[in-house]
Parts: sequence; C-alpha cells; structure tokens
Amino acid sequence: MFCYVKAFSQSDTIYLDELDNTVSKTKFYTKEQSSIYSGTRYSTDTLVLQTLRLNYVYDKMPLYSKERLFNFLSSNYKLDTTKTIVIHYTNTLKNPKDYPNRTPVYKFDSLNNTYKLLKHHNAGNLDLNLGISRHMHAQNYSAIMYGYKQCIKYHRKKKEELSVLHLYAKNEGFPLEEKGLEWYLDKNQFIRGFFKKFNMVFNIVIIQPNGEFYAQYSGSKYDYDTVITPYKWGVHKTEFLREIELLNED
Repeated sequence: MFCYVKAFSQSDTIYLDELDNTVSKTKFYTKEQSSIYSGTRYSTDTLVLQTLRLNYVYDKMPLYSKERLFNFLSSNYKLDTTKTIVIHYTNTLKNPKDYPNRTPVYKFDSLNNTYKLLKHHNAGNLDLNLGISRHMHAQNYSAIMYGYKQCIKYHRKKKEELSVLHLYAKNEGFPLEEKGLEWYLDKNQFIRGFFKKFNMVFNIVIIQPNGEFYAQYSGSKYDYDTVITPYKWGVHKTEFLREIELLNED
C-alpha cells in the first residue's frame, strides 16, 4: 500500500471523513477545499481510499478529562494550570548530525519517492506528467535552533499569561536543553493519546483554564499570535464552529 497526497486514479474510490464515516465525493471535496480539512489518498491496484483529517479544531473537554489532564501536567511538568497552557509537540527529535547542511527543497513522486533536490524552490518546475505530487522544505540545524530561539524570546514576553511546554515522543540524540529551551518526554505518550480521543493529531495545543482548547496539526487560517490572544479566542472559536457546522450539513 502506498500513501500520497492529492493524487488521482481511475480505481474504485472510497471517501471517508475525519470520523471514518463514508461520504460522497462532492462532500469530501467540499470539506477538503476548506481551511479546516486536508485530504490524504491511499492506493492499491484495485482500491483508492481518500480520507480527511482536521488541520485545526476548537473544542472543549469534559470536566473529568480536564481535571485528569491538569493533574498530569501539574504533577509531571510543574505547569501552572491557572494560566493558558501552550504545548508544542514533536514526534521525533532528530540528531543534529542528521540535519542537512543547507535548507533544500525536495520533490516527491506519487509513490513518495524523492524525485529531485533543488537549491531554490520554483513551483513552475513541477511536472505533473512525471507524477510529482508535493514538495517539502527541509530545515538545517541552524534554522531549527534559530526558530527555537525566537520561540523562547516570544513566549518570555508572555510568561505572566502563558504556561509553555515543549514535548517529544522520541529522541534520536537532540540536546534536550539548548539555548534556553527545554524539551520534555511525553511520558507514556499520555498527551498524544489524550488528544487522540478527540480525533486530533497535533503539533500545537492551546488550553484555556476552563477546558476549552485549540489544537493544530498543519496550516490554519489564524495566526498563532491571534490564537493565543484572549479577546480573539471567542471570535475565532465562533467562526470555526459556524464553518464546520456548514461543512457537515447533510
């Protein structure tokens, strides 16, 4: 079985939404074209499976779930749960030597094989006749560390409002304390499993003291700066709920 994003075939196709319910082709593409959803395609010789996932979501956890989560964060990471909690999550921290020397752009074919390595990205180079389905910008170690430095600088200004936590599931040799930023192990992958209950894969979670949360996996229509701004929270949440309700109408 092969996996690739937004490619097309003549095989029989099944369309599933983010809850693994079968939906029509029209409904699938209507949702996929919104900012809230993105689609992934799985293919065999006889069947194509296209699935949706949430790019970002606003939700609220039940009281018992909130208490369980807050107790875990407080006891294991000494987090102040009376503030807005920000979790930055990465599945794997790579060894510094495994990062590229520069910041190249990779192209992938429809079977997820690397097709070409570019010094400079040019969208016009994509040749669909060759099955090129996507590209990826790979960061080098210096770029990664610069991003972490900016993260620390940004959140230091908001330390009275935010409790910030950087978590990982697996470490392949990355320094856990570097330039003022500390990474912590997601013990027993508790946090990952907790939000999986909400059908959400994520790399950013913002949690309010009342249990409301925003989780983001990939692109969002909202800037990070506005997402963590209290007076924008209700505006964005209302807009999100209205849009997702319209997208899921029968």
